Amino acid sequence: MKSVFVTVGTTSFDELIATARSPPALQALQSRGYQRLVLQVGRGSLPQPGSSSAVAVEVFRFKDSLAEELQSADLVISHAGAGSCLETLEKGKPLIVVINDKLMDNHQLELAKQLHRDGCVLYCNCSTLVETLQSMDLSALKPFPPGQPEKFASFLDKVFGLQ
Repeated sequence: MKSVFVTVGTTSFDELIATARSPPALQALQSRGYQRLVLQVGRGSLPQPGSSSAVAVEVFRFKDSLAEELQSADLVISHAGAGSCLETLEKGKPLIVVINDKLMDNHQLELAKQLHRDGCVLYCNCSTLVETLQSMDLSALKPFPPGQPEKFASFLDKVFGLQ
């Protein structure tokens, strides 16, 4: 069963959760053969159970580890937190990074842009997520170089202007 895992990490990003489980997003996922959508909502609001669709939706707040969810996912949709992005890329999973436009100091945008320039991720915001799901070519994504946390740390230093 092809599945999508949506994660907001330890934050709240209700707009991403609402968009990911909206009828147009579920339709886009279904048309791509996905049958399961797992939502990790963090500190955000727990969504109300929706009407039945061809995509089964599961929801939870936190788990000790997201490794199992990441491992079983065929696609990950994540907020642009560095930890969530790195963990997903290290598992070799296709990743769509969704920018939270409502953040004041949006370092997440810089991170997403750089990972996109490197060919590792697709990125969008909530208003363009459905379009991204409809048009995505996951085969074009490049694998993230494994086991090089110092390179990721150096990359973050550049993004944040520390280098």
